[in-house]
Amino acid sequence: MKRVLLLLLLLSAKQMLACSCVVTPLESRIASADFAALARIVQVSPDTENENQHDLRIEIISLYKGEKVSSLKLRSMLNTSCAFYTPENTTWLLFANRNADGDLSFGFCSGAMQLDREFPDNVHLENGITAEELESNYRQTYERKLEVLEYMRDKGIEPENEFGVRVRFPAECLENLKGRKSNTRFALYRVRVNPDLSVDRVSAVKKFDNPKITQALRRCFKKGLEVLPANRKEGKKIPRKTEVFMILYQVPSEEGEDAFVSRSIF
Repeated sequence: MKRVLLLLLLLSAKQMLACSCVVTPLESRIASADFAALARIVQVSPDTENENQHDLRIEIISLYKGEKVSSLKLRSMLNTSCAFYTPENTTWLLFANRNADGDLSFGFCSGAMQLDREFPDNVHLENGITAEELESNYRQTYERKLEVLEYMRDKGIEPENEFGVRVRFPAECLENLKGRKSNTRFALYRVRVNPDLSVDRVSAVKKFDNPKITQALRRCFKKGLEVLPANRKEGKKIPRKTEVFMILYQVPSEEGEDAFVSRSIF
């Protein structure tokens, strides 16, 4: 799966050559969004007041954050390098924010993911990866995201990250976890952060079922977890204590590849 995930990243990078998007972990994406849902695109029509937007009529399948709505603004930007479009009768995982007019809006860099995306049949891609493998792993990626979002919603967890801080996990810790397997597909941790961005406490909300992984993670939390400000120019401080969440994913072993733990799932 690792090599397929890398290819997915490369394919996305090619699509974003002239439109740069910041890579945002799922926990940060849901924290910063005003609205998150799995939805079907019912109708798409041009915005009569803004040529760079389209009006969407949607049907919500699962709501993860915000209020239930039937319409969104799509920042389609069709004549730019950030052109983005959601065809009618397709299903998407959507994240949206209120714009200056108070409308829920999303675009190319908002983290939207089409669940019924089609891949060409019988095409061999880079590194011998087939379109069937790519489609399978793409499906596993969005299924994992939906699983996390459903878990947070059902447990009443609403990440906010009001100061936009980021948690950096030591790369060597993940290296040390290679080959260790878990039947739990993801783990979720709550990180309490002091005003000086030091880590006050890390608590497990959902652990991997392999105690050796949990123990190794606990050691890493004590010696290497780092909190970074949203903007380095503002200095390493925030007005008050805050809590952020951190997700870790178990990527299963495949032929020629060991299982591993990852901070991100594409």
